[in-house]
Amino acid sequence: MALTILLLLLFTFFLLVYGWKNRYFLFFALLVLASALSMFTLTVEVAKVSNYLVPANYLIRPLETQLYAFLHHIIVYMPLSALLILRNTGIVMHFCGIMCFVQSFSSSIRLDSAVSSRQRLSLRFVPLIGLPLVFFVFYHPQTAFWFFRQYHSHRIPYIATLLQIADESITGCVLLYLLWPALFLLINYRKGRMTFLSGLLLRLSVVLPVLNVSFFILFFTGVFRTSRSDVLNYGFWRFTLPTQLPVFYTTWLPVISFVVIITVFVMLMHLHADHLFSFLKSRGIRKNLDALYANVRNVMHSEKNLLFTIRILTQDAMNTGSEEERNVKLGKVLDLCSSSMESLTRTLNDAHDMNVNAMPSDFISAVEAAVAELHIPESIRIERNYPAETLPVFFDTYHMTHAISNLINNSLDALNSAKREDPVIRLTLYTSKNWVYFSVWDNGCGIPRKILHKVEQPYVSTKNKKNSWGIGLSYVFSVVRAHYGQIHIRSRQESYTEVEILLPRSGKRR
Repeated sequence: MALTILLLLLFTFFLLVYGWKNRYFLFFALLVLASALSMFTLTVEVAKVSNYLVPANYLIRPLETQLYAFLHHIIVYMPLSALLILRNTGIVMHFCGIMCFVQSFSSSIRLDSAVSSRQRLSLRFVPLIGLPLVFFVFYHPQTAFWFFRQYHSHRIPYIATLLQIADESITGCVLLYLLWPALFLLINYRKGRMTFLSGLLLRLSVVLPVLNVSFFILFFTGVFRTSRSDVLNYGFWRFTLPTQLPVFYTTWLPVISFVVIITVFVMLMHLHADHLFSFLKSRGIRKNLDALYANVRNVMHSEKNLLFTIRILTQDAMNTGSEEERNVKLGKVLDLCSSSMESLTRTLNDAHDMNVNAMPSDFISAVEAAVAELHIPESIRIERNYPAETLPVFFDTYHMTHAISNLINNSLDALNSAKREDPVIRLTLYTSKNWVYFSVWDNGCGIPRKILHKVEQPYVSTKNKKNSWGIGLSYVFSVVRAHYGQIHIRSRQESYTEVEILLPRSGKRR
C-alpha cells in the first residue's frame, strides 16, 4: 500500500507540473491526491492495529518496507478518530473533483438547449454539494457514537435497521455520484447538447469511470469498507481489520494501480494540445513550417527572377514593330503574370505569420464572409445549422476567416472530385457558456486513412501537386491552436469528411 501511495503522489506531481494550463489535468490531480490521502490514513491505521505483510517479491520488498516505516512514524500518535476524519476528508476531496468536472461540463452545454437558472440550481448544485455534506456528517465519529448510545441506552430496536438502510443508501448514492460525470457527458451528447469534440468526449467518458470505479472498489468494498457492526458494538466507524492485511494489498495493488495510472495517462495525453506527445509533434510541425517558410523565400526569389523575365519579354514586345506579333507576346506575358500572381497570393495567404489579434466578434459573420469570398457553384447545396442567437467570441477575424475559407475550399475540391448527384456542404455552429463548436461537413471523396493523421503537416495533400502545395490544412491547424482551440478531422474515403473545431469563447487558455 505504501508503494501505491508513492505512485499516486508521483502521478499527482506530474499532473500539477505538466498540465497546470489544462483544467482537466488539475481536476484529475485533485482526484488522485484525494485517493492518496485516504489510502495514507488506511495504511497508518493498519500499522496501529493490524499486521502488515510486506510483499515477498525481492525487488519491491525493501522499498515497500522503508515507505511503510516512514508513513508509520509520521503520525503514529494520531488518534483513530482523527484518522477517520482525515480519511473522510480525502473522500470528500474526491467528491469535490467530481463537482469540478460536472461544473466544467455544464459550461459546455449549448446555449439554445440550456435549462433555466433555477433548474440548474436544483439539478446540479443541490445533489453535488448535498451528498459530500451528508457523507461527511454520517461517517463522522460523533455520528457513530450517537448511534451507539441510542442503540445501547434506549434499546431502540429499529436503530440497527435505520443504520443499515442509511449506510447502504449512501453507498449506492456514492457509486452513482462517481459515475455521474461520464453519464452527464453521454446523456447530453446523445441529446445533442454538448459543444464537445466527439473524440475528447469519448476519452473523458472512459478515463473518468476507470478512475472513479477503482476508487469505489478500494474504499467502499472489501476489507476497507466501514463496518456497521463496529458502530453498534464500539461506537466507531472502522473498516473490518483482519488479523493480518491480505498480501494482495501489498503485492498486487501497486501493480493494478500502475496499470490504472498508465491507462489514465494515455487517455489524458489526448485531452488537450498541451501534452508531451503533442509537444513533440508540434516541434516536428514547427520544423516543417520553418522549412515551408524557407521554401517560400526561395519561391519569392524565383518570383523575382520571373519578374525579370517578364520585364525582358515586355521590353521585347514593345520593340516589336508588328502589332499582331506584339499582341501575341503581350498575351504570353499576361498569362504568365496571372498564373504567377495566383500561385504567389495563395502561398502568401496560407503561410501568413500567426500574429493573432483576438477581439470579440460574431463567428457567424466570419463564416459567411468566408463563404462569400469563394465561388461556390449553384449545384452545391450549402446547409447552415446556426443557433438563433450567439454570444461574442474572441478571435482574430482575418486568420479565422481565411482558415474557414480554406476548409470550405477543401470541401469544394472534394465534391468536385467525387462528382456527387447531390453535393452538400454542411456548416454547423453551436455555442455554450465557455465554448464555440464549429464543423464543416461534406459528402465528397473523403481522405485516405493512410494520410488522415498527416494532414496537419505541410506538403501533405490529396490533390494534384501542381494545384495544391498541401499547406492549407496546416495553416488551419496553426490558426486554431493560436486561439487555444482544438481541431479534429473525421473522414471515410468515398463517403464524407468532417472537420470539427472547438474554440474557447474568451481569449484565455482552457
